[in-house]
Order: sequence, then C-alpha cells, then structure tokens
Amino acid sequence: TTAEAATFATGAGAVGLGVLSCGATPLTAGIAGATMAVYAGAYTPMKVRSPYNTHIGAVSGALPTAMGFAAALGTGLAASPWATHAAWLFAMQALWQMPHFYALAWIHRADYLRGGYTMFPLTDKTGLETVAMCKPYLVALCALPCAASAAGLASWMLPVGAAVPSALWWGLLRRFEDQPNIANCRRFFLGSLSYLLATLALFTAYARVEAEVEAETEAEAQTSREPAWRTAVAARLSELCPHEQMKAELFGLLSGSCPFG
Repeated sequence: TTAEAATFATGAGAVGLGVLSCGATPLTAGIAGATMAVYAGAYTPMKVRSPYNTHIGAVSGALPTAMGFAAALGTGLAASPWATHAAWLFAMQALWQMPHFYALAWIHRADYLRGGYTMFPLTDKTGLETVAMCKPYLVALCALPCAASAAGLASWMLPVGAAVPSALWWGLLRRFEDQPNIANCRRFFLGSLSYLLATLALFTAYARVEAEVEAETEAEAQTSREPAWRTAVAARLSELCPHEQMKAELFGLLSGSCPFG
C-alpha cells in the first residue's frame, strides 16, 4: 500500500542519512537529505503537473556529485580549493540529464502518456523537436571542459580528451536528426551514458588545484591538496603524454613543462 511504501522509504532514508552522518560527515548527510527532499517533494509531484519537472529532477540528480566532496572535506568544502570542482561537476551532471531524459521520454512517450506524465518530448511526433531541445545542452557540455581548463580547474588535456566523447555523442544526435526513429534515438540515449562515463574519467584524471597551500616541502603541499592515488595516476598519464615526451627528447626539459599536462 501507499502507507507501507511511505513507511519503508522513511525508515530506509533515515538509516541511510544516519550512516552518512556517522560514517562520512554531517554535511554529506545534509546533501543527501536535500536530494531526497527535492526528488520526493518537488520532482515527483511535478511529473504529472509540468513539463519542467525534468529541470527540477536534474537538480536532485546532480546533488549527489557534491556528496563525495563533502565526505572528504566536510564543512571545509566551501573554503576548499576543490569547491569550484564540485560546482563544475554539479553543472555538468545537471546539463547532461536534460538530453539524456528527453531522449528516454521520446522513446517511451506512449508509456509516459499512459502514466499521466507531462514532458516536452511527449508531443513531438517526428523527433525533430526533441533534437532541437537537446542541442543547446550539448553545446554547453562541449564548452564546460574548456571553461574548466581556463579557470584552472583542470589541465588543457581535459578539453582535448573530452573532444572525442563529445564528437561521438554529437554524431549520434546528428544521426537521430537525419533519421528520426526510435532505434537512432536509443543509440543517442545510450551514447549519453558512455559520454558521461568518459567525461567523469577525464575530469578525475586531469582535475587539479593551484598550489596555494603553504607547506615546508612540495611533497607536503601535494599531499594536502589531493589523495595519493590521484597523484600517482596523474604522474603516469604525464609519462604517456606525447607533449612531455617530445619536449623531453628534443629539449631535455623537466617534467611538468607540458602546457596540457
């Protein structure tokens, strides 16, 4: 029954928040609570009332990206040099959800209509309106890696690497636009998943912070800014960087000279 479902959800949610608060940080539990509140209190009711429910759902879907930062940094997140990275991830995840769920809604529009849902793609008979709605979000997603590098959040290898999954996802959208059918829309939808995984992996590899922390040695400064595993991964990627190899071989410059590294 509805009452039993509500009781179970409340109990499970309370246990989960308690685990996050005790096992991670209270801020992590707070973000999780906000995610639940937005999803259950705003997004779910709006599904049958307004096609803008997807925009609200994007907020609840993006909030969990901040939970990892909150678990690692606690209340110091706002003052941490990683705060802007958390904001970047939130923005990327929120923008990504729009074309992802627009495609899903167009594929299953008959089921959505039977369920009483209201979403913009449900009135799109040809698929071209859905394509047009997705394009601005893909443009913004293509710009985000460049913005991250320009702001010093990541090396310039981020937009270089992100160009590949971005181009592949754009290609799937173009195919859907040229031949608007469920099969091509499903390919575009599945392409969104591979794009997200690739972008997250690239950001994990190339994200960085400026050396603003005073320490007696560079090793201590590096330890204070990021976990050891990220330092090891970055060092390995630097070894594989063709720019580093070329400069080392031709000019004998030290590692770290690559502007993309």
